[in-house]
Amino acid sequence: MARLIQQITGDFDRLIAAFNAALPRDRRLQRGLDGRVHAKWFNALLTSVYQPVVQAASGRVIGHEALVRCKGEGDVSISPWGVFSLAGTSADLVALDRLCRTLHTLNYFRVERYRLSLFVNVQMSLLTAVQRGFGLDFVERLSHLDLSPSGIVIDLPAEASAERKLLAQAVEDYRARGYRVAVNRAQGSLESLSGLMRLQPDIVRFDQRDLRDGAEASDAVAAVHEGKALALAEKIETHEQAERARSAGFDLLQGYYICSPAPEALKSVRREVRLSPLMI
Repeated sequence: MARLIQQITGDFDRLIAAFNAALPRDRRLQRGLDGRVHAKWFNALLTSVYQPVVQAASGRVIGHEALVRCKGEGDVSISPWGVFSLAGTSADLVALDRLCRTLHTLNYFRVERYRLSLFVNVQMSLLTAVQRGFGLDFVERLSHLDLSPSGIVIDLPAEASAERKLLAQAVEDYRARGYRVAVNRAQGSLESLSGLMRLQPDIVRFDQRDLRDGAEASDAVAAVHEGKALALAEKIETHEQAERARSAGFDLLQGYYICSPAPEALKSVRREVRLSPLMI
């Protein structure tokens, strides 16, 4: 095992060096003393944490959402929104987004290639900056890791729901390249959800705080299922919220009640959330 880990470590070090060859000196990947990969962005240091997504029926972990954490000078924490505010131009924004996705992927698959899904976020400002050809650069990076896009879920932002033409282009491009796509359902009517389903996403995210009415939640989930997609309830913070989402028919759950974001995703892979049997 030690020999295998040494071999994997050497492979990743060579891969990091290859990625860095195409990056400016103030935007580099590096391996920390803990073995994890970090990214330098000017005077800030970026790293990854992962929050599990579980099956509502079983509590089994099926994947993780990757989230960026950032520290500036003096070890001061910077919010994810603050991180992207460091990108002053559209070109910087695209570069930062790609750097974060590379960072998350390297950390997620660096030792254990377990068969789970990695959810990666795409910023709204990136969509407006690029507008066409989404996902091509990331496919090339995944190929260096011998990974398939089918293991990646591209998480499109809630703000994109208001830009339907741009959202449709993003969904089409990402799916054409083999990714799965998750869209966020902004607050609205079932008619607006039907319009979202015409884009044929793989997963639809719902903020559980917007689902106060059980009948409305059940109708929304039914509309998602009719479109052959999975319904994910996020921001689950209590047992009651988890049970309400399960009763409404949600397929997937995510939130601090399930598990907090953590640097080592592997520790939660075999963890199952204890959920009581549904009363039908």
